[in-house]
Amino acid sequence: MGSELVFSGDGGTTEPNDATRCYGTEANLFWRPTNWQALDGSVGLTNARFRNVEATQNRIPNSTSNVISGGAAFEFGNGLSGSLRLRHFGSAPLIEDNSARSHPTTRVNLGGYYKLGRAKLGIDILNLFSAQNAHITYFYT
Repeated sequence: MGSELVFSGDGGTTEPNDATRCYGTEANLFWRPTNWQALDGSVGLTNARFRNVEATQNRIPNSTSNVISGGAAFEFGNGLSGSLRLRHFGSAPLIEDNSARSHPTTRVNLGGYYKLGRAKLGIDILNLFSAQNAHITYFYT
């Protein structure tokens, strides 16, 4: 890209920055072992760097290098169904020299659903295990 928008915590806005080169790969899996159960998973790996800058200053702040997600869905019959989902975001550089990094974040969500004709009622419990890691992290000097 010719320019990357980077969040500026001091100003609360995004600012245009240097050119970048980003590449990566993603793998997905979907498996239905029984007629009442479905499993899925996804892994994404990326490499994002500023171009035309010193190698020691080329990290893009908040560019996560890996994301992993997966889950299971269940049909219990009589209109009842449920799901269990996991999502993990790896650590990311918080500044260009990579001297400060965010902590990885992992969340597990649980859902229960009931089908009423053409409608479905549901309840989701987000962050089932009360993980205390931050959703968003910024670095301030």
